[in-house]
Amino acid sequence: MQKSEIESKLVVFEFYEYALQDIKDGITVDEMSHVLSCFEEEENYLACAGIKSAIENYTETIKQKQ
Repeated sequence: MQKSEIESKLVVFEFYEYALQDIKDGITVDEMSHVLSCFEEEENYLACAGIKSAIENYTETIKQKQ
């Protein structure tokens, strides 16, 4: 794995962790989706990947608990 690929995966993971923590701290999925849209407008696709994954994992976890 090349250094740039590792760095990219690290950025995605960091945004994933930040997004999950924000959701745990009380930010709604709708608010997080708005944050995702802002990063999409900026074309920051690594951040988008992490945030989108966090939203999907969180909503899937909620569905499984119901």
